[in-house]
Formats: sequence, structure tokens, C-alpha cells
Amino acid sequence: MMFQRLVRFLPLILLLFIFPSCFPETDECLVFENNVEVSFLELLDDDENNLIQNQTYNAQQINLLLDGRSVGSVFSEDPVYKYLVALFEEGVDTVDSPRYELVLNDSQSVFLDMRFSTVVTDCDTKLHAIESARVKGEDQFLDVINGYQIVGVTVNDSTITKTK
Repeated sequence: MMFQRLVRFLPLILLLFIFPSCFPETDECLVFENNVEVSFLELLDDDENNLIQNQTYNAQQINLLLDGRSVGSVFSEDPVYKYLVALFEEGVDTVDSPRYELVLNDSQSVFLDMRFSTVVTDCDTKLHAIESARVKGEDQFLDVINGYQIVGVTVNDSTITKTK
């Protein structure tokens, strides 16, 4: 079970250490056939407490869905990011406003509408940057930590949708 999870997250692990970038001394860029972009979601209560860290929600039950397929989960193997939900997707090709379902447990979800913009790096690599994130019409907190975009998602009675 643990080995399967590790294999599932192998592209993310590799991405954390080898991100597409330029080598200034040669001005050559790394080329990846399957570019994976990574951002993180932090689940916060109204007092900005992390709801995974304080065990309000079980990290093993959390899943992030887009059109019914998993595009993220808690990356608990990494000590720096273990209380965050990793949002990763291979070959992102849209800048529309996709609606993500953040599954908290068997009976609760939060629906997150995100808007992306396209950023072209010095290496002419196109990446998607989160421009905005909203839950039930309310803007969510955006930040950048260690070069990764972080969306602070407020989870409370007004943002949770009961699924059962």
C-alpha cells in the first residue's frame, strides 16, 4: 500500500527536486515530455489554523478532484509539505476557470473555482499560474512559499457542501 502511494507520487517527488528551468551558464533548458505543474492548498479554519495539522481532517481521506479524476492529495511523505494538499496535473492545457472538488471525507466537500493565467519562462516553457481562487464566491488567500503557489482555502460551515 505504501509502495503504491510512493510510486503514484514519484513524478511529484522528482518535480520537487528537478523543476523545468534554464542553466544560465549554457542557456540550455531542461525538456520534460510530461511537464507536471504543482501548487498547494492549505485547509484553514476562520482563525487560520491548518485543519490537517490539527487533525480536524484526516490527511488520508482528503482528495482533490477535477471532472471526477484525482489531481491531488495530501503529500504526507514530505516534512515541509505534509500538511498541504498537492495540486498536480500533467499537461495542463486550459486557463479557464475549472471547478475543483476538495473531498474532505465521505460526507463533506469544498468546491473551489480557480482562474489561471499562462506564464512563459525564460526557457519558453508555458506554465499556469493561479490568478484567483474562490469558494462560494469568496476570494481565497494566495501566497508563494519556496517558489510554489499556495492557496489558503477557508473551510467552515458556510464553505462546506454536505455530500451525504
